[in-house]
Amino acid sequence: PSTMIALLLLNILHLIYSQSVCIQFIEKCGQTVVEEEKLLIQHRTRAFSQCVTSPMCANERIIFDECFMDSFLARSGIKAASQFSQTFAD
Repeated sequence: PSTMIALLLLNILHLIYSQSVCIQFIEKCGQTVVEEEKLLIQHRTRAFSQCVTSPMCANERIIFDECFMDSFLARSGIKAASQFSQTFAD
C-alpha cells in the first residue's frame, strides 16, 4: 500500500510539474502576442500620422480608427480589443 501511495504521489507531482511548465510556456506566448500587438498599433498610429498631417482630417482619422478596431476585433477577439484600448496611445 505505501508503494502505491508513493507512486500515486510521484504521478501527481509529475502532472503538476508538467502543467506548470505548460502554463509558463503559454504565459510567455501570451506576453509575446501582446508585445506584437502593441507594435502593430504603434506602427498603425505612426503610419496614419505621417500620411495625414492636416487637422481637417479628424473625422477621417476617427473612421480609420473604427475600421482598424473592427479589423482588430475580427482577428483577435474581444479580449484583445480591451488590451487594444489599454495600449492605444496617440
